[in-house]
Amino acid sequence: MKQRAKAFFYGILAVSAFALILAACPTNTSSNPADNTPRLKLSGKVYTQDIDPQTYKVTTSPYNDSLSISDRGMGGAGEIKKGQLDYTIIGEPLNLSSINEGGGLDYLKDMYPTLKFSPEDAKAAVAVLEITDSEEYGGLLKGLLDIKMLAFPPNASIKTVNYVYVDRRMQITADLYEYHTDDYGLPMVLTSEKINLNLKKGWNALYSEITARLDMTTSNLRGNLKMSVSDPADLKWTLVSSEYLGIDPVEPEYPEPPEPPDFE
Repeated sequence: MKQRAKAFFYGILAVSAFALILAACPTNTSSNPADNTPRLKLSGKVYTQDIDPQTYKVTTSPYNDSLSISDRGMGGAGEIKKGQLDYTIIGEPLNLSSINEGGGLDYLKDMYPTLKFSPEDAKAAVAVLEITDSEEYGGLLKGLLDIKMLAFPPNASIKTVNYVYVDRRMQITADLYEYHTDDYGLPMVLTSEKINLNLKKGWNALYSEITARLDMTTSNLRGNLKMSVSDPADLKWTLVSSEYLGIDPVEPEYPEPPEPPDFE
């Protein structure tokens, strides 16, 4: 059972990595009523998250220092000052690219092999904030991670929001898909539910929620992914490592956890 608990810990880290890849950064969107200029306002309190080495409980703590930010050439400006995010992008992102070339949305294909964009000639960009002056943190996302290792069965949830700019009305569709792997010590099945997302011209919030639990009978880790066009109020700006956001080309190295609790 202890080996299953340890495998569950690694599996949850893997599922968390999927969720963080699905996540970027912004919060408030608007347009100038006089000239219809798109604006993306990113603001709010910044937090860090730590996992307790004994219980694996996730603790969210306020971050109170200052950090510099880069947006990968989107054209925005701002910073984290004394733990507060203040960042704005005015006008179309400078790094728009064709949907056929990814448009920043190709990350969805990992979870949805049947992914379709309509129209196919639309252009898009995904907002990603990188931390440029920290060895500990590589990026910032808006999300919420909860791991309950001592529950029966052990379970977790990962919620994230990703902001996407599109240059015209666009639809994203995909069929239900099951992702299978046993790379983390036990079979893992992550089911991506069917999606039909309608995006307006301008900035859109793409919300993803992954729930996962350990099947105590089969020792399988089962996860479920849902997506919608929404921006839940309970998500928090959270600093994360470079590896999870794909900024560092080096593959993430998961730390060896301490001896997990015995569920028997």
